[in-house]
Amino acid sequence: SADVFINVVGGIKVTEPAADMAIALAILSAYKEVELDQNLCAVGELGLTGEVRSVRYMDTRLKEAEKMGFRWILMPENNRKNLSVDTLIETFGVKDAMDVLSMVAQKP
Repeated sequence: SADVFINVVGGIKVTEPAADMAIALAILSAYKEVELDQNLCAVGELGLTGEVRSVRYMDTRLKEAEKMGFRWILMPENNRKNLSVDTLIETFGVKDAMDVLSMVAQKP
């Protein structure tokens, strides 16, 4: 019942599957007219059945998110279990789209 258009700044082409969760959250936020926390970072590939798949280079992504000032991050549960970097960012592992929705609903 709705058309969805995603615009990426500067005409950059997004081919990175790890952007799936962030894009899905942006769509949900716009559709439900709910503002997401500006300190939220989301990384993860979404499968067609709603599962959140692991992504590569999670330690590097986490360090970069910290440099950018994010305070909490949603990531695939499998990635969270295998982190080898210390960070001040609060990490939350999610297994599927329903986990993502419940985690976002719990944050201010």
